[in-house]
Amino acid sequence: MNAAPDPASSPKSVPNFSSLFWVDYPIRRSVTATVAGLLIAVGIWWASRPMPNLPPPPEPSFESMYAPRIIVGGLVLSLIGGLFLLRRYLLVRKILTQGTPITGTAAVVDIFDTNQKSDSSTNKFSKTYAYYVTIRYEIHGTERKARFKLPHSPSTYGIRKDAEVALIVHDQAPKKPLIRALYVDQSRRARRFF
Repeated sequence: MNAAPDPASSPKSVPNFSSLFWVDYPIRRSVTATVAGLLIAVGIWWASRPMPNLPPPPEPSFESMYAPRIIVGGLVLSLIGGLFLLRRYLLVRKILTQGTPITGTAAVVDIFDTNQKSDSSTNKFSKTYAYYVTIRYEIHGTERKARFKLPHSPSTYGIRKDAEVALIVHDQAPKKPLIRALYVDQSRRARRFF
């Protein structure tokens, strides 16, 4: 199970940021937090500025009392999101460039469907799906499990229950493997079209 594919097949380049954004959920959440924090800070700063043609209110308003705290909170949220983004990007980059290719087995493939209410005037529901896969792999004689949320159906990446899955693992982060088909092969396909 830990028989590694050819070490020369290990990728030495990192997919571009936009393809990482779409396949790596921690990167996507970090970007969202960073942008949301900046929007909150800039939006509250802009909304709390006094209007040039209006006289100032006789007593402090709710907005003027709490605007500085909200602006600082938005900037802190943006900073924390940026730090998580940098940390995750560096980890993914390190795993992809210095990692060891190994093979694991898809132990569990879960597909969850949920009904979301549509925006139309009639009461319609649209199904959305969430795809998860749990992969067993062995590194340094220790068997481990890792659960991944996939952006698309597992069949898109050739993942089926009890099938072999190519992973990339770094020795310093053995609990955080990456699915090769998700990061390397998917980004190559995306580069052809964009």
